[in-house]
Amino acid sequence: MHDSHTAIDIHERCEELFQLFFEKGIVGMTLYSPAKGWLQINDIFCGMLGYTREELARSSFTEITHPDDLEADRTQYQRVIDGEIDGYSLEKRYLRKDGATVYAILSLQCIRSLDGQVEYIIAIIQDITTQKRAEENLTRYKHIIQATDDLMGFINRDYVYIAVNQSYLDVIQKTGDEVVGRSISEVFDDGFYLQVKQDLDRCLAGESFHAHRWGTIPPLADRYLNLAFNPFWSDAGTVDGVVFSVRDITQQKLAEEARTESRRRLTTLMDNLPGMVYRCRNDPDWSLEFASHGITKLTGHPAEEFTSGRLHWGGIIHPEDTQRVWDEVQIAIAERRPFQLEYRIARADGAECWVWEQGSGIFDTEGNLLALEGYITDTTEYKQSEDVVRVRARQQAAVADIGQQALKGGALQELMDATVVRLAEVLLSSRQYRRQMAPGTMT
Repeated sequence: MHDSHTAIDIHERCEELFQLFFEKGIVGMTLYSPAKGWLQINDIFCGMLGYTREELARSSFTEITHPDDLEADRTQYQRVIDGEIDGYSLEKRYLRKDGATVYAILSLQCIRSLDGQVEYIIAIIQDITTQKRAEENLTRYKHIIQATDDLMGFINRDYVYIAVNQSYLDVIQKTGDEVVGRSISEVFDDGFYLQVKQDLDRCLAGESFHAHRWGTIPPLADRYLNLAFNPFWSDAGTVDGVVFSVRDITQQKLAEEARTESRRRLTTLMDNLPGMVYRCRNDPDWSLEFASHGITKLTGHPAEEFTSGRLHWGGIIHPEDTQRVWDEVQIAIAERRPFQLEYRIARADGAECWVWEQGSGIFDTEGNLLALEGYITDTTEYKQSEDVVRVRARQQAAVADIGQQALKGGALQELMDATVVRLAEVLLSSRQYRRQMAPGTMT
């Protein structure tokens, strides 16, 4: 009698445990009878497919199975019914109520009656949608990384290589078996791992970023690299790893350094020219977009005064020269040829100086004028020496003329009159020259 009660207690306890596991478990479970239909459906399975228990109870397994997986599932199920097997396990897709697809592993086991007929079918359904999506994403990334010449790969949260492309393997001179499934320390060494760990940890925290630096591992030690790090996000919103890419930009780096050095030399050259280099708009103000530092020595004004628009080049050109300068430049633009000009400007201290300018229009591919570029230098000293030569030539001509008059032996009064006229002409030209060259005389 005691043994009978013990057996009953054990049986009841087993049923309680089964029911507890059925209701509180972590996987979907169903109990089905070929004769009676659904007997039990747990909450996990209902939540997995988005149906209420009542809605599922009115459905057949064919209605909730993905059409592409229906035949394989039906074939195995029929084998159970026919007595060939007592159970099976397969990966299949279910259809949620909202139309989404759920990936799952179905494990099915039957309970037979004494005559061998299937009495009950217990099904355990494990949702693997998250893992499946991750696998699909990883597969997609593998296809992507193989399609590029950049060095690319995927590293998980344990700093283990999950996938790399052939370009990466070629450069580090290793096979896929020597890399995939191994940690960074195993593939290279602890020193390299510590170098890249900080970058990987930033990415594992959810940050995408780029870095430019010289390579450190032997195959890339003399190469300048563009490194890109992007988090590998799971459908659950967590970062499962890092997708990295490495691009060799050594040639671009060297070219950029050459351009920088060229710009430095050009800047040095422009800053030491006896004049200024400029770029301006074709407007009456000759609005300067760029002016070398030589403009300060030439005009007494800082370049920023002009490029900021507080001062205009057109505003310091001598009023008598303004229209001529404009006309000559417009003619040159129309004829698509360089122009050369000589005109006067007013310096910041009020002095007048002569400048010589050579420039040309800059056009786009459609022939539209973009700007004017050129060079301007101070020619005041040359202009002064030129005027001195002219004055001296007039003086010498006057003296020679007076001498000729004297040699003719004319009347003294005529000689005196001629001398006075010639001297007056010389004095007048000398006075005009001095007035032109005097500081602060610009009108």
